[in-house]
Amino acid sequence: MSVHAQLRADTRHIHEDVDQAFGSADLGRAAPYGEFLRKHGLALPPLERRLARVPGLPAFSPRLPMLTADLDALGIGLPEPLDPGPAPSLAEALGMLYVLEGSRLGGVMLSRQVGPGLPRSYLSAAHAKGEWRALLDRIEHLAPDAKAYPHLLAGAKRAFALYLKAAQTAVHAAGGSGT
Repeated sequence: MSVHAQLRADTRHIHEDVDQAFGSADLGRAAPYGEFLRKHGLALPPLERRLARVPGLPAFSPRLPMLTADLDALGIGLPEPLDPGPAPSLAEALGMLYVLEGSRLGGVMLSRQVGPGLPRSYLSAAHAKGEWRALLDRIEHLAPDAKAYPHLLAGAKRAFALYLKAAQTAVHAAGGSGT
């Protein structure tokens, strides 16, 4: 089994929890769609900022500018982000990046549900050519190092947990986040 397949299998339950938590959002109407985007704004910015400081990661294109633009178009501000926890090791950062970049794949599918006239640059942001493959190749290079896999898995679970917390956090359209 590939490292990527093992990681997908080992995070399946928390991934399903995150999908279920965000899955009921009505992306066709401005208010619930705005809430969906604000909840993503609780998790995406701190993860992207944290990962930008980890040397050795494959290149990735941040989506925070697109998320901010979509929220601005809806007249909604970005919420105060959640705390992503301590700085990750390279293996943990790869696990976190796996979650962020995997959500990009799901976002492209979700963008089809966004209502007419609503901004969709965040959800429509596909990978640049070769980005997803480069990440999967980097993850596969961990295969000979059995000590790295638990850290890769921990990073992925940590990112999923942050998104799950974001999905369960009440956000207010005009202000910051609240619980």
